[in-house]
Amino acid sequence: MNVSEMKEAILLCREANVTPFVWGKHGLGKSMGVKQLATLMAVGSIDLRCSQLEASDLRGLPDRDQGRTLYLPPADLPNGEVCSPSCHLFRENQCKHKVCEEREKKGEDGCQGFLFLDELNRAEDDVLQAAFQLVYDKAIGTYKMPPGWSIVVAGNYTEGYTVNSFNDPAFLDRFCHLDLTIGEDYMADWTDFMKKNCGAAADKILQFVGFNNKHLAGEVEADRGFNVSPSPRSWELCARVDNSSREQGFDRKVVQDVLSGIIGRDLALLFERFSTDVLPKDVIDNFKGCEAKVRKLGRNQMIGLIWGVVSHAKELGKKKEAEKKMNNVLDFMQLVAKSKERDMAVMLARQLCEGETKSLGGAVVSNPHLAKMAAKFKQKKGGKTWIQAINARSDLQDLMSKVSFGS
Repeated sequence: MNVSEMKEAILLCREANVTPFVWGKHGLGKSMGVKQLATLMAVGSIDLRCSQLEASDLRGLPDRDQGRTLYLPPADLPNGEVCSPSCHLFRENQCKHKVCEEREKKGEDGCQGFLFLDELNRAEDDVLQAAFQLVYDKAIGTYKMPPGWSIVVAGNYTEGYTVNSFNDPAFLDRFCHLDLTIGEDYMADWTDFMKKNCGAAADKILQFVGFNNKHLAGEVEADRGFNVSPSPRSWELCARVDNSSREQGFDRKVVQDVLSGIIGRDLALLFERFSTDVLPKDVIDNFKGCEAKVRKLGRNQMIGLIWGVVSHAKELGKKKEAEKKMNNVLDFMQLVAKSKERDMAVMLARQLCEGETKSLGGAVVSNPHLAKMAAKFKQKKGGKTWIQAINARSDLQDLMSKVSFGS
């Protein structure tokens, strides 16, 4: 991505409460881009070079309070009441900036901005450990970041060497990894920057560099030193990004880049292209209307649909007015049980009953006599339980029992 796309990606991450990690060769404009974005938004920015920090610069120094050790938060970190002396707005005015005061008058968070942790991949190991909690929880020890602040992390590519044990998967999994790369888009951005900021000297430089792109940043082989891969945590981050992108109307290319930075580019492309003719809501609200489409689904699509139905349908048993929707789910279960994917019907039934039977969902589904006892003694809370609903349809209960035993 180019610098403009990087700024929009950082803004999307801020809206989604996801921490971006911007990668790129030195000198491409990572830190400048963050400061420009802060200026555009009229918020502050604090630039900390992690390769020059000690752990106490993030954790704070210990003090004694009533016989207990208390860590004093560093003045460089954002503070909602008193502007950090490291904030670029404070450096301009040596006091709380007027834009902060104007926001406070409107009842908004007055002090807002970006905490920019640069060169984190080249920090000492104890600094990495201190940053671990700060990055994910926006807090460390007794310190908590003000609500109007977010973190942006950056690092230069390894270029063949490392100085610490940075590649901890549990740590890397907490970021959206973005790559600032040199390409046609970057050249267009950089050309505009040079023309606006470098006067007459820009013309010769632009013509010379444009003659051969290698003149811009050399040919040093460089990469992150690791690959981005998915995890349950990263899919939660994807959900935040997807929700925020729909609410705020972010460019889909930027959304694609952000998702790629969380789960990997290949998987992000598959996810963006993934579509199905049947949604869980379709099954629950009107199964008859989508039955023909359900019959055409492949196994992988059916598995995904079933997990979606489970996530939406578990709570239906607590609502008296939901009996019609429960019957739609049971009709769906019966169709699956009679198909070649019948084992998926057992999974669906087991998951729905699991929470009502203290982990005995599988036994209840497979044993009609146990199901009948459970349905009889299970207390009603507003409506039918899933155990009662399945047992009330004797043909379905018998079918599920036979499928459970491979009949």
